[in-house]
Amino acid sequence: MSDTATAELRKTPLNARHRASNGRMVPFAGWDMPVEYAGIVVEHLAVRTRAGVFDVSHMGEIEVAGKDALAAVQAVSCNDASLLKVGQAQYSGLLTPEGTFLDDMIVYRMAPNHFMLGSASRSRSRAKWPRSIRATDTRSSRFRVRPRVTCSSR
Repeated sequence: MSDTATAELRKTPLNARHRASNGRMVPFAGWDMPVEYAGIVVEHLAVRTRAGVFDVSHMGEIEVAGKDALAAVQAVSCNDASLLKVGQAQYSGLLTPEGTFLDDMIVYRMAPNHFMLGSASRSRSRAKWPRSIRATDTRSSRFRVRPRVTCSSR
């Protein structure tokens, strides 16, 4: 990839670390992201026997809080968020008003009336639809990009 093409891509706060660790960088939904480091088999075995880390700073967050937060989340998610206990998360789909699939997301229940929706590519455009359905006693925050990682161990 040329330096010009790389300059046009957005970079996560962990981009320099990926490059210093010899990550093979590729364009992903407008972001300069690592696709692998040592090879898929080596990395698979590392995650299965030790731990793996994934940079999710390119993903968006939509925060939904207030008296009607659960109803707002239920309106945009294909799973039943009412089943989540505080501190739990579920993999779900972000849906349009017609019920068609927009993107995958993770719904986190932070408190009884406070949820965080984590979604991947084009997050700013994805945040427009959930914000449009919010009830008067529900607020959603602005899209934020900040360094975050998810860890997975066996």
